[in-house]
Amino acid sequence: MPEKQQINWVDMVVANPKPLAEFYATVVGYTLEPCDEGEGRISYSLIDGKSKEAFGICDKNSFPNWTGGWVLYIEVDNFEERVARIEEHGGKIVGQWPGGAGRRAECLFRDPSGAGVMLQAAGEPV
Repeated sequence: MPEKQQINWVDMVVANPKPLAEFYATVVGYTLEPCDEGEGRISYSLIDGKSKEAFGICDKNSFPNWTGGWVLYIEVDNFEERVARIEEHGGKIVGQWPGGAGRRAECLFRDPSGAGVMLQAAGEPV
């Protein structure tokens, strides 16, 4: 059976997410759905005309040590093995979060070009 390697989400990480989320809602026609990130942080999912989540505008404070910008989320099988390859091949791990409380295990990193990527463990969140 082939392994899972699927892009399943994109976030824009910014210091003040509400104005940017409102910009995309107005320009593109999305509906905003606030997401409570805890500790007073609110991020936004942008919902398209078919009631499907399109992408997110995320509060930078949810990602300590992150410079901001677009982050691609890629769901992969063999999560731990793939994370182990990041720095071996020129990437830099910025943060890791274990699975639990309805979240998948995740690893935020920069690839050798400096682009932001979040690996997520395949399967349903635990």
